Amino acid sequence: MTIKASLIDNFGSDLTVVNAARVTMGVEREELKESDTRLINFLARERHVSPFRHPQASFRCEAPIAIARQLQKHQVGFSWNEMSRRYKDGAVDIFIPKEIFSRPDDLHSGSGALLEGEEEAKALALFNSAYEASLASYDELIKFIAPEQARFVLPQGMITTWYWTGSLYGWFELCRQRLSSHAQYEVRVFAQSLDEEMAKLYPISWAALKKTLES
Repeated sequence: MTIKASLIDNFGSDLTVVNAARVTMGVEREELKESDTRLINFLARERHVSPFRHPQASFRCEAPIAIARQLQKHQVGFSWNEMSRRYKDGAVDIFIPKEIFSRPDDLHSGSGALLEGEEEAKALALFNSAYEASLASYDELIKFIAPEQARFVLPQGMITTWYWTGSLYGWFELCRQRLSSHAQYEVRVFAQSLDEEMAKLYPISWAALKKTLES
């Protein structure tokens, strides 16, 4: 399974940001003008963020449990609804990383160098054997105990699915933090898929917000 965020729906546009800002003067635009692009850049540069909170986007997300729990820390301005293993059993998808990194000398740095050769093969074998044991136990348990308890043996590498809705500015803050080189590799992969979709939905606003990261 892959880690991804797929666009489901969205509300608003770059024009929504403009009208949210210009309502203070009793002005409403029906189409973007060059002055509006300058306004969006000004708002982003001066950290006047409230107009960027009006557009909304919803995604159907897939990621391992361990990654989902990192992402779930982003709560302000977001709504999250997730698949529950209390009500669904069987058909468990698991995640095996395509890139496996060595243990770093300093755990605060996250990960070491990319593994290759025998070390990579050993890591993959351990992933597979652990998953096989876990899923075999789960398949037996759900035959005679409640799914809500059988799920306790499932691994953190199990794929979970959720709907996630947030504001334009909320998604920017998530990407600002999670595209950092300090973020876990798999989290960066997830954030990259969000970054690409948001750039399509709100090209002027997204570019203006990302420009602030350069200063």
